[in-house]
Amino acid sequence: MSREDPQLRIRLPIETKKAIEDSAKKHSRSLNAEIVEAVSYWLSAHKSPVGKPTSTIEVIWQPTKAEFEEVIQETQRTTLTEFMAMLEQAKASK
Repeated sequence: MSREDPQLRIRLPIETKKAIEDSAKKHSRSLNAEIVEAVSYWLSAHKSPVGKPTSTIEVIWQPTKAEFEEVIQETQRTTLTEFMAMLEQAKASK
């Protein structure tokens, strides 16, 4: 990657930024490199048969309404860090 590559400014919740910083430190990467890696991984892992990214929910899980409501309730009780850890565990178990 070079300085001539396109730049993108985004706004993140402070908790998300902290989680990305923690992950970057864990993987010995810069914040930028960690974001590029995460987005690249997501895009490659979530391509539909026609090559367009699909939603994570659509690819991983198609819940019933009751299951979806249960996840929403649980997510509301869970901090972002805990939620990201749960996602990492799910990814590792694949």
